Amino acid sequence: AVRLGATPTRGAVWVTPALDRPDAAAATLDPSRKLDAIFEPSTFALYEANRSVTVTMKVEADLAKTRTLVVEHVVVACDAAFTDVKDAVRVTLEPPPARHSDDDGARRARRRFNKRLAVAGIVIGCLVALGLVGWGTWAARRSLKKKAELERERAFVVQEQVVLARERIGEFQSAFAVVRGDVFLGLGALGRDLHHETLRDRGELIFYDGVKDVERSRARGEVTLFLSHQWLGFEDPDPCGVHYAAMCSAVKAVSAKSLAPPRDLRVWVDIVSIPQRNRSSQRLAIASLATFASSTDYFVVVAPPARHSGTGKLCDRATFRSRAWCRAEVMSCWARRGAASMFVFSNNGLEPFKTSGKEFLESLDVFDGDLTCCALGHPDRQPCDREEMLQPMLGLFAEIYKHRRVGPCRLSRAASTGLRCVPCDPDDGETKDAPDDEEPPAVLAEQRTPWTPRATPPSDSYSVIEPLLEKLYPRTFEWVAEDSDGRVVEEIPLFGDLIDAAKYYVDLGDEPPPARPPDFAPGSNARRRTPNPHAKHGRRWSSRQSSTRTTRSGSLDTTTTHGSAHGTSRTSPFPSVRTFMRSASTVSARPPRPHGTPSQ
Repeated sequence: AVRLGATPTRGAVWVTPALDRPDAAAATLDPSRKLDAIFEPSTFALYEANRSVTVTMKVEADLAKTRTLVVEHVVVACDAAFTDVKDAVRVTLEPPPARHSDDDGARRARRRFNKRLAVAGIVIGCLVALGLVGWGTWAARRSLKKKAELERERAFVVQEQVVLARERIGEFQSAFAVVRGDVFLGLGALGRDLHHETLRDRGELIFYDGVKDVERSRARGEVTLFLSHQWLGFEDPDPCGVHYAAMCSAVKAVSAKSLAPPRDLRVWVDIVSIPQRNRSSQRLAIASLATFASSTDYFVVVAPPARHSGTGKLCDRATFRSRAWCRAEVMSCWARRGAASMFVFSNNGLEPFKTSGKEFLESLDVFDGDLTCCALGHPDRQPCDREEMLQPMLGLFAEIYKHRRVGPCRLSRAASTGLRCVPCDPDDGETKDAPDDEEPPAVLAEQRTPWTPRATPPSDSYSVIEPLLEKLYPRTFEWVAEDSDGRVVEEIPLFGDLIDAAKYYVDLGDEPPPARPPDFAPGSNARRRTPNPHAKHGRRWSSRQSSTRTTRSGSLDTTTTHGSAHGTSRTSPFPSVRTFMRSASTVSARPPRPHGTPSQ
């Protein structure tokens, strides 16, 4: 309100309110301080002292903070006393309360929501990450635990295979069935109607339950004779009687050489001594072939020239050497008894079996020999006879390795080159005998009689086979089956790492095996194979037991050697423990072949 302090003596007083000049100048210089002030009334007149006028000032400005304005009054008066006005009015402007539009509120709300969402996402992400870390830790521990369990089971399977092989090579797994020499000479023939069961029912077979029984019979003056021959038919071993006539001559020659009458001879021949009707009993007898052959006093190869009734091919010494089972018998007798008791019967009588040269080394390559089961295409997907031979041959290798000579030997060079094997002189400094505390196999520590040659196993037999380990004991082999859909070829584990495992456990001796032995791949389990839905006929495909890639040419994409370091990681075509199922000692149900024998 504006009021005069006194009534003017004359005229009136005209008052015009206005902003202070510094504020106006500041607004001009600083656009952010620019403001517009409107006074109502803009000008008024006062005539007397008791009249007051209320002036309203409206200000338009962008105020971010409180601001003070000074309002001056421009006075025009008739009375000079009222022209000097010194008082000014100060006006404080407060910034108005913030007013926001709806869009600004929505944006702020979205920003708040986004912040909360980001925080929630971070929290959830941390929780998920912690959950994944926990699950990953659990899964890793579970995987490591399962891996350790599988490795233990796998090691147990390998150890069981090696231990069983070593135990069974020293003892019969089936009764050692023989026939007296005079009874054998009176049989007249060998054939499908005159076999093991026939002589058993007649009471003409003599059974020895163990190696000790054979030793006791030797002490009584009895002489055992092992006749090894090749079958001349698929179901009949000697259709024309050619081999039987030669065997009778061989029995007489051994009787003369040993000074033992035929009644004191104990003759072993496959068709007579191996069960033919019961497949399980037959398999047990086959598993004992190595022990049978090495427990006899005389080992005679009977291989006169004759025609095979099924193929028409000539069968002689060369074809005898090509048969896998014949090779197994030769190797078993040579490795455990030496060549002194081994003979070949010919028109000139008994001739010493030659243990030198390429032909002898060929006779040691058991698993590269011919087999009837392979020629027939493994009907009903039966396992190969190579798998049947695995355990006795593994036990024989462990025995050879245990009683090996220590040091180099010229026989190893001869074996690798196929040259004549020259026995080492133990005094020439080139070899060193095994330690004195090494006892020979129990089967060789026997009481001798004047009628039989002394068993002299070659102390350097390991030196002969050492350069040929990879060939003599293959890790895998090709299993070929012929069925209604065609020809199927699969790569099957055979020895796997069992040779390395046998060395490891032999070197371990009587010490208990470690908690975590080296990871050896197990060998074959000799089981009937189920059809593989992924196998294609007419091509080479890997077995269900195998994880290797096989090609049309059948070459494996990894190569390993038996001399590799224990536990070395490698790509392996061998079964895991879960697919391995059972060890090689398992006897599977397999229908018997009619009158079949391993020497076919």
